[in-house]
Amino acid sequence: MRYFALVGGSLGDSSMEEKVLASSPIMEAFGNAKTTRNDNSSRFGKYVEICFSHEYRIVGAAMKTYLLEKSRLTFQAKAERNYHIFYQLCASAALPEFQGLGLGGAESFHYTNQGQCTHLEATDDAADLESTRNAFSLLGVHESSQLELFSLLASILHLGNIRLRAKDRHGESCFVEPGDKALGLFCALLGVEKSQVSRWLCYRKLVTASETYVKPMSRQQALNSRDALAKHIYGQLFKWIVGRINKALRASCRQQASIGILDIYGFEMFTVNSFEQFCINYANEKLQQHFNLHVFKLEQEEYMKEEIPWTFIDFYDNQPCINLIEAKLGILDLLNEECKMPKGSDASWAQKLYDKHLPHSSHFQKPKMSTEAFIVRHFAGKVEYQCSGFLAKNQDTVHAELIGLLRASKSALLAELFPEEGDGSIAPHGSRVPIRPGRRSLPATDKEHKKPISTQFKASLHKLMETLSSTAPHYVRCINPNDHKQPFEFDAKRAVEQLRACGVLETIQISASGYPSRWTYVEFFSRCRALMRPEELMGGDERQTCRLVLERLLKDPSKYQCGKSKIFFRAGQVAFLEELRVKRLRAACVVLQKSVRCWLARKHFLRMRTAAVCLQRFSRGFLARRLARHLRMSNAALILQNFFKMALARRSYLRTQAAVVTIQAFARGMFARRLHRQMVASQKAVVIQSAVRGWLARTKYLRVRRAVVYLQCCYRRMRARRELRRLRIEAKSVEHYKQLNKGMEIKVMQLQCKVDEQARKIWSLSEQLSALRASRSEEVKRLCSELRGLREDKAQEKRIRELQEQLQRVESEKSSSEGRLGQEMEELKQRLTELEAMKSNLKEEKDALNQRIMEQSQELEDQLRRRAAESQELLCQLEGERARYQNLVKECARLEQCCENLQDEVAFHKQTPSLQKSPSSDSILDSECSYLLSLSTAPSRDDADPQSEQNIAEILGLNRSPEKMVEEDSMIEEDLKYAYDAVRVSNKLLKSQLQEQQQELEGLRLDVCSLKQLSKQQQSLIQDLQLQQEEGRLQHQIVQLKRENLDLKGQLEMQEKNMLKLQKQLKTSMKQIQDLTASGEARLLEQTVEEMERPFDVPCPAGAFGGMLGCKAEDEGRHIRTIITDFKPQHSPGALPTLPAYVLFMCFRYADSGHDEHGIRSLFAAVVSGIKQVVKKHSEDFGVVALWLANTCCLTNCLRQYGGDQVRARGLLQHGTARLAWPGLPRLGAADQVTARKQQAWGGLSKKNSVLAFCLGAAKSNTLFFL
Repeated sequence: MRYFALVGGSLGDSSMEEKVLASSPIMEAFGNAKTTRNDNSSRFGKYVEICFSHEYRIVGAAMKTYLLEKSRLTFQAKAERNYHIFYQLCASAALPEFQGLGLGGAESFHYTNQGQCTHLEATDDAADLESTRNAFSLLGVHESSQLELFSLLASILHLGNIRLRAKDRHGESCFVEPGDKALGLFCALLGVEKSQVSRWLCYRKLVTASETYVKPMSRQQALNSRDALAKHIYGQLFKWIVGRINKALRASCRQQASIGILDIYGFEMFTVNSFEQFCINYANEKLQQHFNLHVFKLEQEEYMKEEIPWTFIDFYDNQPCINLIEAKLGILDLLNEECKMPKGSDASWAQKLYDKHLPHSSHFQKPKMSTEAFIVRHFAGKVEYQCSGFLAKNQDTVHAELIGLLRASKSALLAELFPEEGDGSIAPHGSRVPIRPGRRSLPATDKEHKKPISTQFKASLHKLMETLSSTAPHYVRCINPNDHKQPFEFDAKRAVEQLRACGVLETIQISASGYPSRWTYVEFFSRCRALMRPEELMGGDERQTCRLVLERLLKDPSKYQCGKSKIFFRAGQVAFLEELRVKRLRAACVVLQKSVRCWLARKHFLRMRTAAVCLQRFSRGFLARRLARHLRMSNAALILQNFFKMALARRSYLRTQAAVVTIQAFARGMFARRLHRQMVASQKAVVIQSAVRGWLARTKYLRVRRAVVYLQCCYRRMRARRELRRLRIEAKSVEHYKQLNKGMEIKVMQLQCKVDEQARKIWSLSEQLSALRASRSEEVKRLCSELRGLREDKAQEKRIRELQEQLQRVESEKSSSEGRLGQEMEELKQRLTELEAMKSNLKEEKDALNQRIMEQSQELEDQLRRRAAESQELLCQLEGERARYQNLVKECARLEQCCENLQDEVAFHKQTPSLQKSPSSDSILDSECSYLLSLSTAPSRDDADPQSEQNIAEILGLNRSPEKMVEEDSMIEEDLKYAYDAVRVSNKLLKSQLQEQQQELEGLRLDVCSLKQLSKQQQSLIQDLQLQQEEGRLQHQIVQLKRENLDLKGQLEMQEKNMLKLQKQLKTSMKQIQDLTASGEARLLEQTVEEMERPFDVPCPAGAFGGMLGCKAEDEGRHIRTIITDFKPQHSPGALPTLPAYVLFMCFRYADSGHDEHGIRSLFAAVVSGIKQVVKKHSEDFGVVALWLANTCCLTNCLRQYGGDQVRARGLLQHGTARLAWPGLPRLGAADQVTARKQQAWGGLSKKNSVLAFCLGAAKSNTLFFL
């Protein structure tokens, strides 16, 4: 890989080549270990595909791994080591960042000291760890993620040091000492509960359809469970590392070519060979078959196909051995079949192997002194495998209780390794079927993960073979010079054995006697065409030409063979032909050079001659052109003299004519301008009068409008104060909350209408602005045209002065005319100054208009920037809320897992060490936890916290001693029964209220955001359009919106505080439940809950179930509206609360009697839709929600009884025939005692908790709700 990186790119920066090289130290640290034959042996298979671009530069890579040897994590033979990463961690335990991991020397850990070899010569584990960390950083793994990864590895080491002790001499159960230091470090590093880990290491749970068993494990089983957990954690971590490497090495552009490097374990044969060695040797058999196919079979088949004389070379064909392993009813097939058996074992699997393959296969043998082992004759020799552990390693199962503890951890990396969905290696937990491997149906998405290890390895090996078959393979054989790992020592016998086993000797033989080089006739003809003579090319037959050339060049016929389509050469003959070809081409090059040099010299001479002729031609032309230029200039001088004299005479005449015409024009213009000044003065006077009158009228109108607006503002302020006082009064009442949503909807609609109206006004004002700009541009054009006219007038004035001077010289004798002309000149000067002043004023006006336009554009840009900043701020707040929501979701998932673990703990405490049933324990605990949570979410939580906690303690019996509880046993049973039924109803209702409040909270947040945006839009509209008339009203609405935003924020903060209080109360309640289960009251509570779970019959009026009520399809909507939508119990005080349920049940019976399935479905859909509408409409009315909850449960019970539910019927019979005796009551029947005891329960509980009053009221009417 380093060679490919050097050739495919530079190592100068952190490029893809460095990342490809950085993957090697990481994989060696986590996948390599010391064995008896190799100090750095790969204990997993690796296929790395390096991708190249069209320029053959490395653009990416991908890695696939095969069969990590996870058993090495928990067991190493003598003189062997665990994976390098553990020794690197122990060697770096003194680093500051590793101080909290509790690490020490490798000799102090069970998982690293089994081989009694913790140090290697010429190896620095601390330096290797630094290289590994640098490689992680180069691949983009953050420092915090690395520390979390090392913490997980340290926890695996501490897990191996946990000591499990047997409780008795038989060893049927075991325990972990509470003060075990390794257990504390393991739980601290992973963030899991210490008591739960110590418990589920020694026990396991079996869940069936209706029962749950907690079974203790023997010490050996517990050790196996501990080791399985360690192997599973390390396996998941190894997969995570491979995934991160592939993510970092992913190709950034499209690849053109690729090179695959397969680094897989070699053939292994140890003293004790197990499932890992079997899979390794199976992979080597497949690779050896691929080698034989390419080196022997295809080579010799090609010789026979070309009809070349050839003697076959015998080689070892391992296809029968592969068929023994992977064929139908082979070793792997029988192993997978045994894993599916309910009571499969290694011994029974071995017996099946003996019966199936021992009589028929020569590659399968049975040891003489063992009945739980078998021998397979591989291409490298015979290997004896021990059957012990094959099934367990093939299944690779970990108990789900331990995985559940890991999912409840606070570690982010551990949560990523063990997602909530689970994987195939985790045993099922909480399923409703018995745990029987091989019979449990799997979902379609999990079938691939549920496959055994052998099946997965076989499939990946077949894919690898397909990949290798599609490429041009090159083989590298690694030969050990000796078995002692000593330098400069060569064991010839051992090396020959390895060469013979790998088929290298046959490869050398076929290379020596074969034809390693081969060309087709077309290739040889095109390559050696330079060696052919003209007479050999005359025939036109390429094959015959090739044969003639070979006979002439290669005198020995044994040096080559001509086949059907190819020519085969012995070693060295192709080089000889290439040498002849080079000599021929060299002689041809000399001839070509001679001709080219002659051509270049001749070309140079011709170029020089052409240049000399060209210079002569240009010199002669230059002399001729100079003579012609002199003659033309002499002739031109004469012509210029003639025209100059004529021009002087013509200029004098034209000057005199122009003076006369100018004097006439000046006189006419003077009279015209005088008339024009008079007309302009009168017109401007009219304009000034109209402007003054308009200004006076507008001033009066604005003064009157300002007074009217002020009066309106005062009146509206007075009305707003009254409305504020009224709203404050309403806010203290309950009706305010009912009208809150309706008011908000109306307000949103009003604001939407206002926004639309403002948008229309903006559009109209923008049109006005565009029209104003157009008029201003026209005015500027007009002013420019006037300015041009003034400039022309100025030019004319200058001409007038010149004419005046000429006139004074001509008529100097007329003094009167001179005086008049002088006065007119003074007037013209004054006029000129006025025009200059007017010009400067117009210029200033133009500059002012441009400045105002620029200021307005700048203001618009500032407003746009402010709005963009505000929107960016809102987006940041939204992202923060989203991140907070994601964190809350993760914390909620973790708390749910913790709650599930606590439920298991409570169920464990309720049972004895022997197998004991615990039906419905999980549901009971869930109901109690939900009840505690529902009580804590009451509206008056801040005022009733002590009272609600006292109610909880009284209901659960936490504030009484066991002696007093035993004395009051008979008085508590029926109270708990009715209270529990009522609590279950209130639990569901309060849960729904909590969800509705959370939805309402989210809606309020959205309303706050929308109101903020609306208020900002209104403010910007007010600033832009300057609507002075509506400014006061909009400002008042903005103040109201701000006040409402503050109120909503306060409600949001109150909701968050309530959620925090609920979480705290849940924790305290769970502690109280644990204390309760630890005391002797657990049995009493369990018996009471079992009695409460017995179903009761739903009473109904006499004859209600005997009749039926017809319901036609066209009248279905009217019936639903009458029974559900418009039903109000206060209008029928004498009727039962569950009257709609009985009416609907009679309608269902009528439809069922007529076998009208479509009618039943239609009626059922209409009922569900109607109930949903009523509950949604009256979501805040607790009475309506409880009423329809009771009707729903009553209808469900009626349908169950009508359907023939035998279990509920038996429970009803047992409950109805029982006789209860309470102190203070006469010995009555069951119905009378229930009625009397309910009266006492109602009087006691209704005083303590008003929330339960409604539910107990329903219980008083003998109506029990089953949720």
